[in-house]
Amino acid sequence: MTSVIEKLRTLQQTAPSNREQPAGRDGLVGIEALGLERRSTCAGDYWLREKTFSFQDWPELRAILDLQPHDFACIGKNRILNQFNLLHTAWIDTETTGLAGGAGTCAFLIGVARLQQTSVLVRQFFMHDFFQERAMLTGLVEWLEDVTGLMTYNGKTFDLPLLHNRCILNRVSLDWNRFLHLDLLHTSRRLWRPFVPDGRLSSMEQVVLGFRRTSDVPGERIPSLYFDSLQTRDLTPLKAVFQHNALDLISLLRLLVRAAQVFRRSGGAVPYHRMGVARTYEHLGLYEQASEACEAEDGSSGAEHRQMQLRKAWNLKRLKRYQEAEQIWLSLLNTSGSFSTDPCLELIKYYEHRCRDYSAALSVIRRARTHAETLMELQPEKNYLYFLHDLRKRETRILHKQAKISSVAKESL
Repeated sequence: MTSVIEKLRTLQQTAPSNREQPAGRDGLVGIEALGLERRSTCAGDYWLREKTFSFQDWPELRAILDLQPHDFACIGKNRILNQFNLLHTAWIDTETTGLAGGAGTCAFLIGVARLQQTSVLVRQFFMHDFFQERAMLTGLVEWLEDVTGLMTYNGKTFDLPLLHNRCILNRVSLDWNRFLHLDLLHTSRRLWRPFVPDGRLSSMEQVVLGFRRTSDVPGERIPSLYFDSLQTRDLTPLKAVFQHNALDLISLLRLLVRAAQVFRRSGGAVPYHRMGVARTYEHLGLYEQASEACEAEDGSSGAEHRQMQLRKAWNLKRLKRYQEAEQIWLSLLNTSGSFSTDPCLELIKYYEHRCRDYSAALSVIRRARTHAETLMELQPEKNYLYFLHDLRKRETRILHKQAKISSVAKESL
């Protein structure tokens, strides 16, 4: 009878090995077609593809070199981003084994773009099998050594946390917190959300950049293409993935230019969300620019116009240009066919606390109360109870102030 040990030895000799051994790495197909070069690190070898995009072929990219620190603060809605140094900034996009993230997801292709004097250099770090991951990440870290800023599209949620976790699992040291980070997904939503069906980069390309890719590989197919290459050892079908990744990076740079044009008031024919621009300026404390961003434009709807006018008045108030703000509030209050509580409250506060014109404040209170009560009778779904309660409190306080002033005047006589 054959012993168990002898059976195991027989299986070890006959069982095929599905995992590629280091000695067989050169058996890959398609290396030349993809333009891959082998690179060595202390952690082993990985594959690298380099491609240069000249400003002559992409003239729009030349404008990036003219961006100023103020532009980055506005685009990223954060003053700390004015410390960006373009020559020490990297644009990053990853292609992964899964789109949902998680501990089992790896980035098999990491595209990194960096500016040169007359071009954009794109380096794509690639692992053809999982044993190359540590070497690939080591090569990435070496090229990011002098980088101080990163730009991504949805990198805050997906790309950077993924790379951070994979570096930890592979014992590759890099302090990801040392980078300034600008996520252009949030910028794009702020500026173009009303005009784009969703937040996908491809949608931004079509609407904002006027660019539609032809024969591009869908993002959801990329993981399966990579897993197929692991089985067939043929990298040729991944050429479309490399091109997809490179175009993503170029689109990031172009979106950066378009966002800067919006804040420079030179956005061209592409519409943008003026409320998003105004709120950005307000967040940065630039109330003059915020007020200018709220200027009326032809074609704006009635509701949008009222909202922008109210925003403009709020910024004028912050600039202590109260009389200009008062005119806007009165105009909104006198507009027929609409009623809003905000201009009413702003006028009441202005007359009571700034002008000490209690009669004018009481007049606005009574007018606002009449409007609110009438609307509640005609449209029961309208609920102005809290607003009416607030008006009663303000009216009581103002009447008390009036009575006090009258009492003091009588005593002086």
